[in-house]
Amino acid sequence: AIVQGGVRQNIHLTDILTTQLLTALQLHLGDPAEAGDAPVSSKGFFQLEATLGALGIPSKDFSRKWVAIQLGAGLEKKTWSPLNWSEFAIYLLERHPETQILLLGTKEEETRAAEFLAHSEGMVDPTRILNLVGKTDFDNWAAVIGRCQWLIAGDTAAVHLASILGTRVLNLSIGTSRGNETGPYGNGHYVILPAEACAACQEGNEKTHSCGDAISPESLYAAWCYASNEWSHRRQTPLEQQFERLGFASELPLIQLMRSRIRSTEQGGGVVYDPLIQRPLSMDEWLAQVVGHVARAWYCGWTPPIGQELERSRISPALIRALREVDEASGVLAKICEEAKRTAQVIHTRSARLKSDKLMPLRERDELRQLGRKLMELEELIERLSQTQVPLRGFSMMTKVLMHNLRGEQLHELGRESAESYAQLAHGVSIVRDWIKHTLELVRPMSLEKAAVIPLNRNSQEGLIP
Repeated sequence: AIVQGGVRQNIHLTDILTTQLLTALQLHLGDPAEAGDAPVSSKGFFQLEATLGALGIPSKDFSRKWVAIQLGAGLEKKTWSPLNWSEFAIYLLERHPETQILLLGTKEEETRAAEFLAHSEGMVDPTRILNLVGKTDFDNWAAVIGRCQWLIAGDTAAVHLASILGTRVLNLSIGTSRGNETGPYGNGHYVILPAEACAACQEGNEKTHSCGDAISPESLYAAWCYASNEWSHRRQTPLEQQFERLGFASELPLIQLMRSRIRSTEQGGGVVYDPLIQRPLSMDEWLAQVVGHVARAWYCGWTPPIGQELERSRISPALIRALREVDEASGVLAKICEEAKRTAQVIHTRSARLKSDKLMPLRERDELRQLGRKLMELEELIERLSQTQVPLRGFSMMTKVLMHNLRGEQLHELGRESAESYAQLAHGVSIVRDWIKHTLELVRPMSLEKAAVIPLNRNSQEGLIP
């Protein structure tokens, strides 16, 4: 429910949806083997060589690097301009003679493909661009993606298919896309996104999104170059150096680039996206990590260490000030949730003694009504608190969801489930407070222990200089 709302969370949707299946497999088959940094590959699943040949793809042509571009995306606001795609392809083909572009898309995207080809006409060798838009069914589409070294696409099913097939992905996360939650799954994929959300993203409405304008063809090309050359620089070369070498350093402040990594089982597993451009941590980013932690504790059956991927160097004074405000509000929210839990428990206890929910003494009825009104007042307090403290908005949303999904039919059953729901909310609030405490302690100046005596000059009279 949080995933579908306006609250960002640093946990991939796949990690939530597959938890029960993976838990069952682990119980019966034991822990999975560590794959290290290796990608998950199933390229051999689709073997349609004859059909690929009919599409114009030689079955044994290994002399070129095949780069697929999926022109469309799930929604218009998540879709990049075909002119931008064309400019990116021109950079790629001009500077990398070993590459060939494959254009992918549905029949609805044939107009985009025509714009792409018209813009690149006369700029590159047309034989190096193979247009398959509207020409592939699912099997052929999957076979083509599995044959490519790279897929570059927005938020579309092609991203997830490519990551399963072992094709590396560079994902454009624009519009309402959430790379941390629905990006390519596995090791070594990349997600490029705007450094700052546009007005439509910040307001959470359906206005025209300008996010895509922050990502230029130049920045996408530089990001792909960095990712494609991992084998040589082994991620020891700063991304900034790559942009400077290409003359695109001015594009860096406008973007963020992340690389996917599968955590070890000791760190809780699942995928995480490491930022390659180190900037001060915003409140939204910090909160996404916290809500992701809450989601893992609630839905995935394990609790990772507090602040596992929190870097001290990224904590800014502005974030500290914001956290101190949230700290006070979260303390109030914790008390409200505990009081709501106790009230619901009283409703459960008193109604369990009744023979009927419909026939009861007037005194019992009035007391239960008062308790019910008190519970509604506490829910209103949670709502008001979330309106004044945006970082706590997720708990207001989850309160509505949990109350809507109460399954009991008798009053005492509803009381018991309500108490369990408020206990769950209180647990989530406690995680938030633990994160706040950990973050504030992380930046607290540390007292220096008495300096050890270090031998600096063996020829000195004393032999040791403190």
